[in-house]
Amino acid sequence: MKKLLILLTFAAGMALPAQAQDKENEGIRFFHGTWDEALQEAREQGKMLFVDIWASWCGPCKRMAATTFMEKEAGDYFNAHFVNYKLQTDPQDKAEREQAKALSEKYHVNFLPTLLWLDGDGNLLHFATGYHEVEELIAEAKTAQDPARRVGTILQRWEEGDRSLETGMAYFSVFPDAPREFDAFYLQLPPEEQCDTNLQAKMLFGIQLDTLSVVPAYIASHWAEQYAQAPRPDWWADILKRALEDRLGAAGSPVAFERIATEWRGYGLPFTEEIIDKVLCLDDFAQKDYDAAYAKLAAMMEKYKDGNLLFVNAVLYTLFDQLSAGTLPEGAARPVLKEYAEQYVATLRKESASYANQTRMLACVVCGEKAEAERYAEEAIRLLPDDDMKQETIEYIHYLLSPLE
Repeated sequence: MKKLLILLTFAAGMALPAQAQDKENEGIRFFHGTWDEALQEAREQGKMLFVDIWASWCGPCKRMAATTFMEKEAGDYFNAHFVNYKLQTDPQDKAEREQAKALSEKYHVNFLPTLLWLDGDGNLLHFATGYHEVEELIAEAKTAQDPARRVGTILQRWEEGDRSLETGMAYFSVFPDAPREFDAFYLQLPPEEQCDTNLQAKMLFGIQLDTLSVVPAYIASHWAEQYAQAPRPDWWADILKRALEDRLGAAGSPVAFERIATEWRGYGLPFTEEIIDKVLCLDDFAQKDYDAAYAKLAAMMEKYKDGNLLFVNAVLYTLFDQLSAGTLPEGAARPVLKEYAEQYVATLRKESASYANQTRMLACVVCGEKAEAERYAEEAIRLLPDDDMKQETIEYIHYLLSPLE
């Protein structure tokens, strides 16, 4: 994502206004030094180390730094109970950047901002992700201080063999990229817990199931009797669609592709053919066989016209990537894409108005129509909900416009 950074430059020797200094002093005071020095400081003070992991491009990170961390209530609590430290994932210094990467891998950071509570030896006691208001942040800090509730204790239960749903949810929040462990955990849960909506959401948005995971095939083979009638069957369907698309994409040969397709057709799912067609179409676009790709796309628009046509977006992003890389041949983005985009957005709900305009904008971008793309971008921004993701979405919209600059 294109990083839109605002640089605030002060002349040498210029002091901050007294009011700003007072405000800064009221908030959380972060330790300035190396990672090892921060751990040493925590040991010497006998406190936990609180770590804010952030990046310069992360809107929620910057918002929390400018609001929550500056509040007196947050400062009073955190300055009294923790040594506080900021870890930037994208500093300019190469050595610092490499260390931040290593620490992010060590603590399985997959989302920003990530908040960690560690002991003085660097052992994970608790973690949280996302933007937090003051009250939420302090509540999370109190959980970190409670041995009975913090994540570290729950992880210890896992190490001792506890495979309950609660323990597993905590464990895979920290280790979302352990597919073999997740397979064994999921398959031993009772059927009613396999359909738990919180676990379902974690599987869709957090856990990284690889193409060898047995869980998607298990869900597919139990679709009719267990999952089709479970809460949010559309989410279960999305999990399976993603798994099938990943497996077909990694097939490696036509024989392997057909073997996977045949296996999944045997499950009797209502969306298998759509995913197979989508993967074949996108592969033609990726291989730049545009005549074959557009023929497949036209056939899909007719075949699935009563569905949500989400595959149109995948095509647009494939062409956008080629445009951004400078590998999209002239004429490869055909005007019919705008028509297909309109057919797709016609299937969306009214509350998706901003997203609809982003889709229209993307079609104009790949077709090289700058004025139209900017008009749709402006409308998309106007219709954005005022939530934690607004600024980040605005930055992303500008990023999508960047090939036309």
